[in-house]
Amino acid sequence: MNTEKDSLLRDLVDPVKSFVEEVHSDTVGDAKKFYTAQARKMKRSIDDAQAQAKQKKAVQKRRQEERQVQRKAMRKKALIVFVVIIVLAVTIISLILNKGLL
Repeated sequence: MNTEKDSLLRDLVDPVKSFVEEVHSDTVGDAKKFYTAQARKMKRSIDDAQAQAKQKKAVQKRRQEERQVQRKAMRKKALIVFVVIIVLAVTIISLILNKGLL
């Protein structure tokens, strides 16, 4: 009876058990490979997005600094023009008053 049981185990249960273990091992292995690849792909995508965001931020900062330099130069030019106009106006008024034209 014990040998019949052992024989049945060897002939029926062991092959099924072996097959199930092999299928389980293959399935888990394939799933691990798939999800590992997906995780790597997602990490690359995130890294690329972060690099692009960093690059955009650097470009925006550079443009902002350029605009600040341009504004400062424009203010300086405007101040020079204003001072020249004031000096010309004072000079013209002084000449007019010295000549007695008023």
